[in-house]
Amino acid sequence: MKTKGAGVKKKGRSTLRDIVLFVHSARLFLEAQCIRKSILDQTIARLQAKRHLPRHVSPIEAELATLRASPRMARWFAVCDTCLIRSLVLGTLLSDQEGVFLHIGFRQGIAQTEPVEGHAWISFQGEVLLNSGVEDACYKETLSIEMRR
Repeated sequence: MKTKGAGVKKKGRSTLRDIVLFVHSARLFLEAQCIRKSILDQTIARLQAKRHLPRHVSPIEAELATLRASPRMARWFAVCDTCLIRSLVLGTLLSDQEGVFLHIGFRQGIAQTEPVEGHAWISFQGEVLLNSGVEDACYKETLSIEMRR
């Protein structure tokens, strides 16, 4: 995880903006659960329609809010916490800015007998967020969707 930038604070201190971003991330996380029952384009449109303030969130702030909200919401409400759900939340938080893309890719399992693995990640202006090791994991990108509101 990145530690540079304007969004980084001292450990243990939450600002009002952090709390607002956490609440928005949590709400979007629960809304993103509809991906299990609808197609991706509809889910993205639904999330973007529910996206409200704050605007122009930094990638670091959005990433931290997503990483804080996702495991908690999954634990509290017994719902899925997958890379796709987290990527949808992060992409929605950043969707008022240029250069935000949702990527979905696949790779062969480590051994030939293992199943194919899928993964979703977000890039912001060419930089991979949430999962910076995705370049090394040999995922073959099969879909890229701009997350633009």
